[in-house]
Formats: sequence, C-alpha cells, structure tokens
Amino acid sequence: NGNIHVNKYLFIPSNRELIFGNTSDRDHSLRISYNGNDNNGSCYINYSGDLRYRNGSMTDDVPVVLFSKDNNVGIGTLDPQGYKLAVNGTIRAKEIKVDSDWADFVFKKGYKLPTLEEVEQHIGKRGTLPGVPSEEEVKANGVNLAETNALLLQKIEELTLYIIEMKKEINELKKR
Repeated sequence: NGNIHVNKYLFIPSNRELIFGNTSDRDHSLRISYNGNDNNGSCYINYSGDLRYRNGSMTDDVPVVLFSKDNNVGIGTLDPQGYKLAVNGTIRAKEIKVDSDWADFVFKKGYKLPTLEEVEQHIGKRGTLPGVPSEEEVKANGVNLAETNALLLQKIEELTLYIIEMKKEINELKKR
C-alpha cells in the first residue's frame, strides 16, 4: 500500500541514503547506499527482482556482484547468460572439482586406436588431433573443462598404447 512502518529507529545520516521506489537515475525498487570520503557502495533490488551490489559510483553500469531472480550469480557482469556462475575476470581457487565421464574406455577391448598414419592424415587435413577442437572453435566457444580434461587423458592413454606397441616392435627387431 506504499506505507513504511518502522518499529524502532530509522536514522540515515547525510552521507548515506535509503531509497524506496523509482529514483531519477535508475529504476530500483529498493536501494541502500553508502557514500563516504574514500569509498562508496550500494546494494539495490531492481524492478525485475535482481539483487545487485557494487563498490564505487552508482554511475558504473557493472555491479561487483549480481544475484539474479533466476538464482544465477554474476561477478563483474550484469548478464550471467543462464549460467549459475558467470565471472568477468580471473578466478583463483585452491581447488575446483568437476564431475565428468572419464577416458578409460581407451584401454577396453574393442577400442579402435587410430593408426599413426590416420592421425598424421587428420593433422594434415584439419590441423588438430582427432577429436580435439580447432583453435578457431576454442576462441569462439571456449572449452568445457570436464570434457577437455577427459579428452586430454584420452590422448595420453592413446600415446601410451602407441609407445607400448613401439616397444614391442623394438624388442622384436632386437631379437632378429
């Protein structure tokens, strides 16, 4: 109904603001700001239901953190593009766990290991190992870490099988 009920105190010094409803420069339904000498910050909920937090000026269009009404989080971006977490910047972590399929199928009976000649032809034709995306594809689409790690393991396992075969051939040649 547009009424504000305060049970205790609502004290807002001159260098801070609490705004309900539309402001002249943004369309927020709620904004809480702090404007100090050395730092500024604000937290606001816009009319679409997103919660945004930012350090610095309200004129900066990119929030520090966005919590969207879709339960997605954006850091340094206003649009997480449907991802649960979208970061516009570098991420540093002590550990990242990725759930994935794995490549041990290479060692199972029936796996068709391409011949080295087939691999060489593929490299000559496409400029990549079989199954590996091209540089252009990676630049355009990025990479999925889980898929890339499994693919790298597959290529290591294939190399291991090639080395085992070569070792057998070398031992046969030594016996002659």
